[in-house]
Order: sequence, then C-alpha cells, then structure tokens
Amino acid sequence: MQFRNALDCGRIIRYNECGIITEAVRKMKTVSLLEIAGMENFSVSSLFVMNQNWQEGRVFEMNVPRRQNAFLYFAGAQGEYTTKDGRVLRADKGSIAAVPEGSEYALRFTACTGTPSTILVEFRLKDDEQIRLFDEIRIIESHLTDIRIADLLRKMASDYSMPAKPWLELKSGFYRLLSLLASHEERCYIGKEGFGSIEKGIRYLQNDVQQKLSLDEVAAMCFVSPAYFRRMFRRFAGISPQEYRNRRRVERAAELLLYSELSVAEIAVMLGFDSPSYFCRAFKKETGVTPSGYRRKAPVSKSEDSVSSCALTEMENSGMILS
Repeated sequence: MQFRNALDCGRIIRYNECGIITEAVRKMKTVSLLEIAGMENFSVSSLFVMNQNWQEGRVFEMNVPRRQNAFLYFAGAQGEYTTKDGRVLRADKGSIAAVPEGSEYALRFTACTGTPSTILVEFRLKDDEQIRLFDEIRIIESHLTDIRIADLLRKMASDYSMPAKPWLELKSGFYRLLSLLASHEERCYIGKEGFGSIEKGIRYLQNDVQQKLSLDEVAAMCFVSPAYFRRMFRRFAGISPQEYRNRRRVERAAELLLYSELSVAEIAVMLGFDSPSYFCRAFKKETGVTPSGYRRKAPVSKSEDSVSSCALTEMENSGMILS
C-alpha cells in the first residue's frame, strides 16, 4: 500500500491510497543540543541501543519518517547520507550522526573495517511536547568527539544487550552522552562565531555559581577590556553578563530554597548578592515569585527565619514598615 505524508499544524499525518488517515504523530518542537542542555524538565523514553555490523557498500533506506530521534556512532565504518531533499552528508569514522525524528534518507556504508561498524542509539525526548532533536540530519565530526563518548557508547551497547537491562545505568549514560555532545557543540559554536577571546570568562560565569570575581576581573582573565567583554558576551548569550550571572545564581538559589534549611539572607550571602533585598528582586524577576513564595512549594520543613527574612524585606520595600 502506498503512503503519502502531510504536515498539519505541527503533526505528521499519514494517509493511505484511499485518503484515510493511518497515523498522526503528536505535535513536536525542534531543539538543539545546546537548548536541551538548558532545559530543566524533560524526560527520555523508548531508549534503544545496539551494535551494528554492515557489509561494504550496503545501503540502508529509511523511506518513511523516522519514528524516533537517533544518534549513530561510526565506530568502524564510514557513511554517506542522501536525504529526501537531495543533500549529501559524509560521516567519517569516529563521527556521530544526529538523526531527528521524522527524517527520511538513504545511508550507504563504506570502509567497513571495524567491529562494530556502528552503534545506534534511538530515543524519544519530551517535556510538555514531544521533542525533535535538530531540524535536519547533523554530522558531529570525529575531531569534535573524544574517547569518553566512544567508551560511553560501547558501555551503553553492552548494558543494553543484557537480559536484565540496567535501566538506571542506561538512562544515566544517555544523559551523560547528551551533556558531552552539548559541550562539544558549544565549543564549536564559541570558536566558529568568534567568541574564543572570551571563552574563559564564559566558562567562569557558567560554572562558578558563587561568582567571587567581579565582571572587570572576569574580563581581565580573558585579557580584554570590560566593555569588550560585556559587548561580546551579550552577542554570545543574548543578555548582559550581569543578567546571566543573576540567572545562574537564581537557579542555584532555587535549589537551596527547596532542599536546604539555609535562611534567605544566608543564601543571598553565599551566592554573592549584595543584600537580601537585591536577592529578592533578582529572584522575582527571573521566576515571577519571591524566594519565600517559591520556598513554600518545597515538600520539606522550612526554618522560620528563612521565610521571615524575605517577608521582612518585602514589607520594607512596599512601605509597610516605616523607618
């Protein structure tokens, strides 16, 4: 039976030759690895991992939209993708193809000298919607991957082959794989877009939550002027270094509010905010609620001073307490 496909309001609709809908894929949103790395609530399902061995010149055809996202690691072979729209993509040994859900293509294997030829990882991602990784097939070149990714993929394939599959290990490995690939993509983006001169500063603002250095000191770390660092960072992140710094600190503060007994004032000092009142303003700007309001969501007991500290600040700011 012949099938035709149509795109309808974000869904892929399949019809048979009589015009009857045979399948409707739920609406999906397309994201990159970098966007995945910054998403708080997403889950993986339908995880499948296997070693594959291919004969020289073998052609695999995906003539219907792929039902899952996939990574294909070319461990002992090379590949050449021909997409439905005629693009040709070459994958050398050691590279990884990121193949989004819905893709149609032909894949020809050459130089099949190693075992396994490839390692396949299939998966689905979801938050409030189904997630499609990339909008087209991408090749992550071999010089951007490293031995950690190869070892991780081999371990995942070995774990998946067990009769009693260690799902916790498999899912943990998959999230680690996403993290490593996102880091590679970020490094590639930084270099390609001309942000190499401020890379040390970017890494510092990403990783040092307490942020003990001033922005002028971060700029000096990169051997550039503060004005140049601020300008280039805004081009990189879309927001100023100070806004980014506050966002990272608020993310950490949210964790401490939910899972520690530290007071709001203590959290403000720990994360380098100038005062509890400034912390409250920054937190509400990012989350829409005050720290005390956010903390009330926690499924654990709260210390009285952790709530009253911000409540006092809020009363002062609103003029309810007169000096």
